[in-house]
Amino acid sequence: MARGSRVRGPNSALTEFLRSQGINTSALGRARPPNPESTEQTNQGSGTEINGTVDSPISEETPLIETTTVQVQSSRRPGGRSVKKKKKPIEEDDDDHNISFGFHRAGFSYKSRENAGKLDFCVHCQCRFTITPYSKYSEKENGWLCYPCSRGAEEQQVPEIHTRKRRAMTRKKAAAATMDEELNVPKLQDICIRIIAEYIHDVEALGDIGQLNMDKISQIISKNRSLDDTTVQLFLTGDQTELRLYDCSRLTDGALLQIAQYCPRLHTLHLTFCGQMKDEVFNLYSEKLTELKDLSINGAFLVSTNTWISFLKKRGLQLTELEITDTAKVHSSVINAIVDYCPNLVTLTLSRIFYMDDECVRLLSGCKNLTTLRIESPGQTVTDGSVLDVLNQIGSGLQTLSLAGCSKLSDEVLKQGIGPCCGRLRNLDLSGLSELTDDEAASMFGSWNIQSGLETLSLRRCLGLGDRTLRAVLVNSGQSLSSLDLNGLSYITSDSLHYLAKFPLPRLQTLDVSWIRDMNDKLVCEFEENKPALAKLLVWGNNHVLMPTKRLLLIGREVQ
Repeated sequence: MARGSRVRGPNSALTEFLRSQGINTSALGRARPPNPESTEQTNQGSGTEINGTVDSPISEETPLIETTTVQVQSSRRPGGRSVKKKKKPIEEDDDDHNISFGFHRAGFSYKSRENAGKLDFCVHCQCRFTITPYSKYSEKENGWLCYPCSRGAEEQQVPEIHTRKRRAMTRKKAAAATMDEELNVPKLQDICIRIIAEYIHDVEALGDIGQLNMDKISQIISKNRSLDDTTVQLFLTGDQTELRLYDCSRLTDGALLQIAQYCPRLHTLHLTFCGQMKDEVFNLYSEKLTELKDLSINGAFLVSTNTWISFLKKRGLQLTELEITDTAKVHSSVINAIVDYCPNLVTLTLSRIFYMDDECVRLLSGCKNLTTLRIESPGQTVTDGSVLDVLNQIGSGLQTLSLAGCSKLSDEVLKQGIGPCCGRLRNLDLSGLSELTDDEAASMFGSWNIQSGLETLSLRRCLGLGDRTLRAVLVNSGQSLSSLDLNGLSYITSDSLHYLAKFPLPRLQTLDVSWIRDMNDKLVCEFEENKPALAKLLVWGNNHVLMPTKRLLLIGREVQ
């Protein structure tokens, strides 16, 4: 629009409103307003006074409009060309009213570097070059680097970064190997098994690799959650006699049916996490698996009570080992069927059975041939009376007894049950019996003369036991113990730990002293020196154990 012309183009509503109030908007958005201190200097310099009166004809009826005068710094050269002013960072002011509105991130460009465009000599190769916004400055040599030298400096830094990552990965792998108890160099056979398990979906057949290797592959792919309807076919052959699947959570009922169809000669069947197993699957097992002797079912919560009873009627006579865990469909009627239809049963494990109570436990006294009995974490209350009834009937033949998780049992089980009745016991698990007292437990182990010593003993989380019990256990079974679990016995003092470290335990291989606060590095060294057979030491929660060992597999150290 030419100057002096009264013709105007379209305007926004805001512009029209400001114009009606006598405010000229032509200077807004160009540059920030000058500071109050520099207003006078600006007016004396190149300032120009602009009248804000609206240039429009005024009639007699039009009221007078109040005008506002705004001082704007001129941004034109005498020649008429406009000059684009560089934005400069505004200095911070302590006063709250000095706030800058024209401060943008665009002002911090690489082009604003002071040295860009200058000539300099490279401090590394002494060649002459032009400094660019991307040139590197060497803090060590206190000077600028040319482009080839800056690339060389970057390449020298890369190995250091990779070294840090490699060290971190090495620490993670070492910690994982410690948890998996794989500190030694793996065998070539184990490496091949891991590779097969890693690419299990590309394998068409495993071939004749042996039952032990087959079981290792099953463990690895179950750990990786790779066992499904496709990969399970690799383990199903007509001459298979043992099958152990450690994670059946992704197997449908169709795949579970194929186990009985493809492997009718199974003697041992262990299925873990088989939550999709239904009655029809279990009924097919009872019909097809005519040679089954060892059965372990974990998590079959869809199998009904009647189906369990029907299976025991058909296959109970040939069973010698039975394990049922994590189910709410096993009632007293199923326990009664086990007693009636499984006369040759030698090993029985009932763990995390929801309806397991005193009535179910008393029924087990009819299993006369049992050598291994495990009643673990029952869903209902199990008291001393029912356990004493069972031990008085079959305790003399038991070699392995586990009452882990029966938290309501007291000292009466030790004094009247285990002590006088279990003379052949070799493995004892009393984990979680928090009502046992130190005096009574020490008295029982100290006077337990009808047996020749325990091989494995677990007193995990028996919170009332302490020094006296530990000393009595060492005197009673010190020469035969191969595994001792003292996890959580916080009443054991430093003196008893020193006594344990110096006591001769020629067969001890595994020792758990986790969450015993007096455990420290000195005691670990004593265990390492005085226990030649000791291979694994667990020290979870012992924050005074910091140093690694030369020979022992030390698990649970905070600085792993």
